[in-house]
Amino acid sequence: MNQDIAAALRTPTPFGDRLAGWLLFLALLGAVASNLSDFPAVISGLCAWSAALLMWPKLKGQQRIQSMIMLALGTTGLLWAAQFQTLDWQTALSANRHLIAMLCAVTFLRLVATRELTCDQSHPTGVKALIRTLFGVHLFGSVINYSAPILMGERLSRGNPLQAAQAIVLSRGFGAAAFWSPFFIAMGVALTNSPGADLVTISMAGIPMALMALAMTRHELKNRNDLDAVEGYPMQTHALKIPAMLAVTILITHELLDQIPVVSLIASASLILTLVLLVKRNPRAVVRQFTGHIHNALSTMQSEVWLFLSAGVFATGINAVVQVTGFDLAVESVGALEISVFMLIGLALAILAIHPVIIIASAGSLLTPLAESPNLLALSFLMLWVMGVSASPFSGQNLSMASRFQLNNFDFLRWNMGYSLKLYLLCVAVLFSYEAFDLL
Repeated sequence: MNQDIAAALRTPTPFGDRLAGWLLFLALLGAVASNLSDFPAVISGLCAWSAALLMWPKLKGQQRIQSMIMLALGTTGLLWAAQFQTLDWQTALSANRHLIAMLCAVTFLRLVATRELTCDQSHPTGVKALIRTLFGVHLFGSVINYSAPILMGERLSRGNPLQAAQAIVLSRGFGAAAFWSPFFIAMGVALTNSPGADLVTISMAGIPMALMALAMTRHELKNRNDLDAVEGYPMQTHALKIPAMLAVTILITHELLDQIPVVSLIASASLILTLVLLVKRNPRAVVRQFTGHIHNALSTMQSEVWLFLSAGVFATGINAVVQVTGFDLAVESVGALEISVFMLIGLALAILAIHPVIIIASAGSLLTPLAESPNLLALSFLMLWVMGVSASPFSGQNLSMASRFQLNNFDFLRWNMGYSLKLYLLCVAVLFSYEAFDLL
């Protein structure tokens, strides 16, 4: 087990944090149950909101302001629309519950996947080592999310600031996994805001995009002659078997059980796979590790939980106003051209500190009813996510790396802005190609 996780399991956790962790776990189970049965969805929402209130004191100032603004706007929209239709307060309380469930469930994979990142070998240096690091953080990040760049960055930095090339490799390699990974919350957001989109279809369409994004960074690295002494992560090929196995399992299971909602499938599979692998490794430690994760990991997710809960209220309020006013975009349909314009505006907003979740939730209310292809729209949401989190100095990914590794978060804008603009042009070309050949 990773040393940080083991240390966290031994650290006494305040009662409020333990309670918040269990409430989120109950919210997870409730969300899955509501998608698979007649279990009331609002119970999951109430558990998530209760956990969020307990975690409110730990929420940072900027995050509080962002959440309060979304809550205020969403609530205002709901109250105004309530003059003309019944107030749908249950939807407002339970909106995005399945995304929070997926987000929480995927974190359990750290218990079984991070061990593969531990290595006693010395660090290789040079371009080849950085390229292996690029692909390694991409594959591990596709399963264990933020843990991958953080764990690898800690090994590379050893208490010192990361070098620019190392930070670029970790941020781009990790971010590009959002193009296709079923374990990325970006996938859940895309599928939720583009009803009718198919997980396997957009994952298969996103894999070439991820490979092209990685190839762009690989090309940049190979054209530099100042990287001979820069260390890469000592990535071993056999260590990638668990991330590959988990991703393939989800995609195959979805094909076999396509009647199960995707986000519930991912959440359920993440928990089940974690339990199976923990039992196989050390059955006597399963309960301790599992409960320790609930106490110490779920209870630290205040930023994500508040973001998705407040974004859910915001989106519900927008939907209510749109329904009452009959507002539309004055276009008959939304295809590659309209989506390309949306992505450019969305990229600009993301750089200006608007989270992709908010942008996608707002746009989904207007674009979804007019979209010619739900899959094309969902893929564009993933594209926007990758470009936005890579270039924005305010994205959770870049803020986390900056604070953890003594970097300036605005350096990521300088390092990745050109990369994101090139990605935008590539994404537009791909969207028009997919549309022209009716591939999605």
